[in-house]
Amino acid sequence: MNTRRSAIQHTTDGIWPYTDDANAGQLKAFELPLNRPPSLQLC
Repeated sequence: MNTRRSAIQHTTDGIWPYTDDANAGQLKAFELPLNRPPSLQLC
């Protein structure tokens, strides 16, 4: 699961950068932060 989450984080940051407000919906869908790049904390 953690491997997939990491891959999703990298992919979404490349496709839907957090710096573009239009991407907020996509970032929320993956539970990624809206105000900074995703961290790679593996729980």
